[in-house]
Order: sequence, then structure tokens, then C-alpha cells
Amino acid sequence: MQLQLFEPPRPLKERFDASFFRGIPKEPGVYIMRDSRDRIIYVGKSINLRQRVGSYRYVNPDRDSRKTVRLVAEIRRIAWEVCENNAQARLRENELLREHKPRWNVMNTRPEHYAFFGVRSDSDALNLRLTKEPAALPGERVFGAFKGIGRAREVFRSLLRCFWFAGRPDADVHALPLELNRKLPPATYVFDREKRGMVTGVAPMLLDFFEGREPRLLEWLAAGLLERLDLPLFQRTLFETDLDVLTRFYSFGPRRNRRFRSRFALGEALIEKERLDDYLVLSPEPAPETDE
Repeated sequence: MQLQLFEPPRPLKERFDASFFRGIPKEPGVYIMRDSRDRIIYVGKSINLRQRVGSYRYVNPDRDSRKTVRLVAEIRRIAWEVCENNAQARLRENELLREHKPRWNVMNTRPEHYAFFGVRSDSDALNLRLTKEPAALPGERVFGAFKGIGRAREVFRSLLRCFWFAGRPDADVHALPLELNRKLPPATYVFDREKRGMVTGVAPMLLDFFEGREPRLLEWLAAGLLERLDLPLFQRTLFETDLDVLTRFYSFGPRRNRRFRSRFALGEALIEKERLDDYLVLSPEPAPETDE
């Protein structure tokens, strides 16, 4: 065990005396941190403001993340707002994050990057589209918003790959178009008469999937993709991974949005990007059921 010869620097203890921290209420609320140019650099919330803000006095480079150490080094002013309860604190935090997009915050700062999926189907083709805008194209149904464009791209790539292989049950993984194997998938993909294979009859299942009604699309894809006894291990792993991506998305995307529409009497309206994080506060995920 190596002993420290010198106490690590404590920037906040040097800049704020003990009376400052004693003056912070032990109540729920948000705290706002500013730098030397008076820019908001971090917003947080806590059920006990004094305890949470006070904890920043003891940040240690040997124990805490580099991000936290650098944040504390920049802090010159700390303010707070008391809220009625923890839920109200989270809502106020969301509001401040959207408005100021503080440098050291990541989560919930950029709802403008949340995603929507477009579906258009007719007798000739199935058109799938990933977009950050809620406007529908002619003849298209749009679903969303869904949190995080990066996660949505992963979902879209998995969906396109599953559909491509479902229409070609004997296809080898090496035949997969390169554009469906890139980290950044195409924004629009059309399964026409030559590409679609299985598209006839799949549109209703796809609509139910994005509406959060039922996941029969996942059951249908799993049966079609994994039933081959001679399926190479690498290809089976790819299918299982893509199906897992779609299964998790269904739970924390379409099904959750359906709960929001019911809870807040939204009808079939799209979930607004700017409201999605607030709905997560006002209608949190139900606790998982446990066997007694």
C-alpha cells in the first residue's frame, strides 16, 4: 500500500468556505455550476442538495473520474433551486439541460437528435426510413420520437439486415450488401419486388411493432432466421445479436411510447422530442414483477 505524502488538491474547499456549504438546504432541487466566464458548465439534481453539492469538495484524482476532476477545477460559482420533490427536480433539470446544453453534461441535452422511423408499404415495395424529423412523406406512417440517434441507427441497421435475410433464407452472410453492415446505415431503404422476398404480409406486423401493440414481428423473424439447422455459427450469432437489439428497442421504445400515449391521453400523436425525457420522469418504467 502506497501512502500519499500530500493531500490531493480540493479546489472547492479553497474557493468556498464552510459556511457556504452549510447554507445549502437539505431539500430536493437542482444545482447549477458556472465557470470563470459565468457559463453554465454543469447541471445536476439531488434529493438532498447540501449532501450532493458538498460531495464535490472531496473529489480525488486517484478515486474519481477524470471528467469529474476537470469539472471541479473549472467551477467558480454554484447556485441551486429548491424543488417540491425529486420528480420536480428531475423535470427542472431536464429543462435546464435542454436550454443550456452544459459542457460537462451529456444525457438529455440534445433532444433534437432523437429519432423517428417512417414506414410506407404498397403492392410494389416496402420503404423504411430513419429521420430526426417528425414530418411524414406522402403515404408514410411515422413513429417516435425514440431516444438517441445512435441507438436508432443500430436498430435500423439490425432491422434492415433481418428483413434482408428473411427474404433470402439460404443466403450466406457474405452476400449481405455492404451498406447494411456499416456502422452508419442508409437513411432510407426500399425492399422492392426483387429485394423484398418476405415483404408481402409483413407490413401489418411492422406497424404493430412500431406502435408498441405486440412483438409478433420479432417472433416471426426469429422463426425464419434461426430455424436452419446448418446455419453457420457466425451467422447465427449475427442474427441473435440483431434480434436482441430489436427486442430491447421494442421494450424501451415503441412499447414505452404506447404507455406514454395512454398515460397522457395523447391518442395516436407522436411523442414530441422535447417532451420525451419529461415523460420518462412522469411515467417511469414499472418495476419488474418478481416471483414470491
